[in-house]
Amino acid sequence: MARRRTATVIVLFLTAVLAAVLLPGGLSPSADAARTPHAAATFPGANDRIAYVKVASGGSDIFSVRPNGTGNKRLTQSLDAWHPLWSASGKRIAYERPGEVWVMGANGGDQKKVADGDLVGWMPTGGRVLVVEGLGVTGIDPTWSLVTVSTGAVEDLPIDLPLVAGLGKPPYPDYSEWSYAANPTLSSDGELIALTLRREDYGDDGYSWDFGSFFTVRLDGTDLTRVGKYTYSFGGLAWSPDNDEIAYWASEPRAYCATGLRSLELTGYSGSVSVNRPCSVIDPAWSPNGRKIVYGDDGGGKLRTSNPDGTHVTTVLDHKYGVTRFDPDWRRAP
Repeated sequence: MARRRTATVIVLFLTAVLAAVLLPGGLSPSADAARTPHAAATFPGANDRIAYVKVASGGSDIFSVRPNGTGNKRLTQSLDAWHPLWSASGKRIAYERPGEVWVMGANGGDQKKVADGDLVGWMPTGGRVLVVEGLGVTGIDPTWSLVTVSTGAVEDLPIDLPLVAGLGKPPYPDYSEWSYAANPTLSSDGELIALTLRREDYGDDGYSWDFGSFFTVRLDGTDLTRVGKYTYSFGGLAWSPDNDEIAYWASEPRAYCATGLRSLELTGYSGSVSVNRPCSVIDPAWSPNGRKIVYGDDGGGKLRTSNPDGTHVTTVLDHKYGVTRFDPDWRRAP
């Protein structure tokens, strides 16, 4: 079964912001991977370093930096690493390479592969990671598993999503059937997965776009719940440290790119995040103390922090020609 394309607005946006890092033979592996918005959860505590992905002409690697912009350090040298997530202890980082989940120490040492698939998140004890395989395949349920980092032992999870192949054109009768799943992220307490379920929508003129809603589900597959009534939000889901809000990129039908950063409470009401910078801000993540967010700005050219409402903006890393920074994750102080 063919893998579904990412929403058209995401492709257009990230194709533009990554144009400066094209290789002679086309996009680098990391640039291609960057077309899919990633997701994160922040463990509560005191604020510390920020891990992020840097894309340049040679590919993508993971770095970490202090919130004041000092101590910038490269952690991987593989040119194909992305999606860093700190463990609860702050002593390890899980991350992705093409089709694989890896783990390393906070300073980049002891790198090892732990599983095939895509990274969803750390369990709060730090001994296991949640991994998924088969995301984005129309009508086919992804497979979910908890993998023990030290041994590679696997526990399969009984999560069954309402995915249906061959959904016709709308109007759809309700929100009970979808085509594919995307953007999963695990809450910091290890209780819930947030994700988007998506299907195709069509305008009267034949224009089509991805129609999606947020859901949460427990690791035992129960309590699949639609969060809110907003159906065109997408991208970069990020749990708040108290697990009461989910931040995301915001978009509307036919939008060329993301219109800003927003959040939803699990009750479905609008949350505290409101950053209005159309076609500019990407990949939000919360600070461990919940008072700040970090994100890529100017299409990923800058790494910035601000209050959730968009005030008190601080540039952590400024624009550099040919460099894109995205997918940050904020460490809780060990």
